[in-house]
Amino acid sequence: MDFLKETEEFKRLLKAISLGEKGLKVTGLVDASKPYFLSTLALESKKRIVFIQPSSVPLPEIEEQSRFYLSQLSSDLSLSSLPSLSENPYQEIFPSLDSVSSRMKFFYDLIHNSSSLIVTHIFGLLKPFPKPQNLKRSFLNLEKGETFGRDRVLDILDEYGYTREDLINSHGEYAWRGGVVDVFSPWEPLPYRIEFSGDEIASIREFDPSYQRSANKIDRILLPSLREFPSSTQFLQEWEEKIRGREEI
Repeated sequence: MDFLKETEEFKRLLKAISLGEKGLKVTGLVDASKPYFLSTLALESKKRIVFIQPSSVPLPEIEEQSRFYLSQLSSDLSLSSLPSLSENPYQEIFPSLDSVSSRMKFFYDLIHNSSSLIVTHIFGLLKPFPKPQNLKRSFLNLEKGETFGRDRVLDILDEYGYTREDLINSHGEYAWRGGVVDVFSPWEPLPYRIEFSGDEIASIREFDPSYQRSANKIDRILLPSLREFPSSTQFLQEWEEKIRGREEI
């Protein structure tokens, strides 16, 4: 696994990167060798590497292979993947829950973890990125015993784009009755049941949606937004002010 970093060409590349040289060009890599090259470069350069894959090549393929090489080279290396919202970004098609969920996972990793390698393609970069301060509001942490009112949780789930149902069966849905809120995160195999005592979270459990039976107790959970841009009144007011400012120029 170490043969690449011993070559003179790779050593010259690392030196050029360390000196801050721009416009570096690497040629001669076949597709099968790119994941190994990128993983080794991330390890040896000590820099975050962003690889933009040609849109004609499936992103999961290089993602899976790169994860393998990163795991073999070092346990400290990690990878994040940024997919596109749709296969054809030029068509106004409502994005799938899987696409939105995967992108929100990328944004969470971006602000909380230091990924060694990021893989994406041009379609994944066409849409504007949310501001960091807005991204931090796109993830809800809830913990057993904390003071966090039921109505506040419901307002946030609605703002995040979760769909209200009488009984939840699918990812991205929520339901409530009395002091109980059920929510199905797109990141988890089972939904959560949150029980409130006044404004305090009394318990959090996983449950089977088929039988509505509670299962494992959970101390804390993380719920992602299903929208890259929030729909809160504050955000919409800021957006309108920005648009008006552009019109006045």
